[in-house]
Order: sequence, then C-alpha cells, then structure tokens
Amino acid sequence: MAKKTRRSQAKYPALRKELNTKVRRPYIEADYVNGVYNENGEQVIRPLTEEETAWLNKFYKEVIVTNFKKDGTDLYTDIEDQRQLYRENNHRNSDLYNHIQVTGRLKYLNEKKYEAYLNNIAQSVDMEEVYIAEIEGRLDDLIDDILINLKQKPK
Repeated sequence: MAKKTRRSQAKYPALRKELNTKVRRPYIEADYVNGVYNENGEQVIRPLTEEETAWLNKFYKEVIVTNFKKDGTDLYTDIEDQRQLYRENNHRNSDLYNHIQVTGRLKYLNEKKYEAYLNNIAQSVDMEEVYIAEIEGRLDDLIDDILINLKQKPK
C-alpha cells in the first residue's frame, strides 16, 4: 500500500503552495479562494463556492501540475493542448532563473554569470534555423532540443 502523503490527503492540493514543488509555487496564485478582506475586516471578494474551488483545483492540476486523468473529464481533452501544457511545464522546470530562485542562490547570480549563460546558448544556436522553425510553427520543439543539447554538453 502506498504511503499517504500530506498532498494526497489534502482536499485541494493544487491550490496550496506548500503542497507543490518549489518551482511551481511562484505560479500558484490562489490566495483569494477563501475570500479577500481589507484592513477593516470587510469582505472585498467573496469566498469561492465548493464547485468553483473544485474547478479551480482541477484547472491548476492540469495547467500548473500537468496531471491529466485521461478519462474524458479533463478540461483540456485535445492532445495538442496537453502537449503544449507539457512543453510549458518542461520549460518552467528547466528555467535557470527558477532553479536559482527556489534554491536560494539568487543572490549569487550576478550579471556576468547570467551573460555567460546566455552567450553559451547563443553560441549553440543557428539563428537562421530559429527563424525557419518559427515560420514552420515548430519553434517550441527546437527550443526543447537546444536545451537538451546544452544539458548534455561536456563541461
């Protein structure tokens, strides 16, 4: 039997930042689920209903977490839409700035290091190929390939 985690026991885990990976947390903005009150304690935005909260959790689960049930109940049933969400998730997961930010090393990233990283990418890219890929509608796939090749390069 699988171990029960806090995430699996939570009612709406996709809406709770502390139950998601650190890379996802900046993209989760669900503070208004329980309503918003001003400094006088007056309600500014009403709390979401149970149905609205369940829908928002499902939306975040598919868009941010990219977890699809594939049983016909998904919000994004088109395979191309799902692939696009997977691509966006892969980009988010491989983003240098995100990783440096969530590991607490942002203070060590200075302009020279960032420029060196960008130059490394620029040297490995044929801009003519990028323009052609953009025209042909396959730019996302090309960027994925470039990032994979950069990770595999010997240092």
